[in-house]
Amino acid sequence: MTETPEDDPLERQREAIAALRRWRGVATRRTTPPSREEAAAAMRDYRARNKGMPTKMAASDYPYLVRDFIKATEARSIDFPTEVTEAIASWQRVTAGIPEVPKRKALTDAIIDGADDGTLASTLLAHLGGSILADAWRLAAGKAARVALDCIYEHRAIFHGQLGVLADDAIAHINRVAGLHGRSLNTLVREGRHDEARDVADIELQIKEFLTLIDIRNGYLVGDAHQLRVDGVDASMWKNIADVSNHIHGDTQTEQILAGVRGGGILWYPTLEEARAAAQPVADAIAAEEAARRAEQFGIGSVAAW
Repeated sequence: MTETPEDDPLERQREAIAALRRWRGVATRRTTPPSREEAAAAMRDYRARNKGMPTKMAASDYPYLVRDFIKATEARSIDFPTEVTEAIASWQRVTAGIPEVPKRKALTDAIIDGADDGTLASTLLAHLGGSILADAWRLAAGKAARVALDCIYEHRAIFHGQLGVLADDAIAHINRVAGLHGRSLNTLVREGRHDEARDVADIELQIKEFLTLIDIRNGYLVGDAHQLRVDGVDASMWKNIADVSNHIHGDTQTEQILAGVRGGGILWYPTLEEARAAAQPVADAIAAEEAARRAEQFGIGSVAAW
């Protein structure tokens, strides 16, 4: 079956690039940046036509993405909606049926053995037919994987709710350790504070788990992780990103996150809509400051020229 233009990955990628160019004000034959309303309309149009997984993914990536999602969610005892289970089962059935590509050895051996033309023709047809059949099965497996990924995305609220519980547990653990203000594991053990000592011992695992949960959300539940940002402002991990950005420092992710929490940062696990809502006021404030700075520079330049 011939793919329609909207199913063509290259066509969708071209559309995505065009939309991003409109957003940045560099579209062909455009010399002035778009207004906020025009940019928002362009992005809404882009998202409406590109729901589901990011357009940059090639069809060959889909099976690996499904496998990774199954592995990550099963390890965390996440329950699947019936529709997702059925879509994944369909993909698994198709994948299990992919035949092996015929080897050329049978054809070359027939030639060496002096087979007649009829035998050579039948061997050749078997080779070509087998190759075409194997390609068709692989294509079907890729499409079935895409269906499964889209189904996961359609049920993102269910998955986000379950993953959010695990993220909240990890955040609570991180906050407890941050509240210890760097007290060492040995010190806590000597003081008999064994629960807190266990928290410190497990902090790197808990931060790794939190970041993994963020990766799962960004990879499967938001359509395109770039949409989490509003004009470059990302509030998808820190709820109060404007307040905490100057406090995030350290050589490792553990040090950076603990420093951010100690500096007043609020970790969270928002949906796409929640992250964008938190980022929008910050983006608006930055835009207002830049506009005021440009106006001031323009005024100074005008006075100097006069």
